[in-house]
Amino acid sequence: HLPPDFKEFLQLLNSHQVEYLLIGAMQLVITVIHGPQPWIAIAPENAEKVVKVLQTFGFGVDEVTPDLFLKEEQSIRMGLPPVRIEI
Repeated sequence: HLPPDFKEFLQLLNSHQVEYLLIGAMQLVITVIHGPQPWIAIAPENAEKVVKVLQTFGFGVDEVTPDLFLKEEQSIRMGLPPVRIEI
């Protein structure tokens, strides 16, 4: 059972056709704190889609640009444990 925020975010990734890999889904059974986290494919078109998803999701930070998702070792966090999304 996914928390509503996780479910909504994954639905937005799918509806915007973002290429991603979901990591940690099995951990959700044990604890939501270490729940599923999407890894986003590094590609310019995909980065644009992710920014649109974040805007639709309500993550209104002006510093979030497609360039952020074109670099390895970069991530953003939304929410607080036990329901935190990190991409």
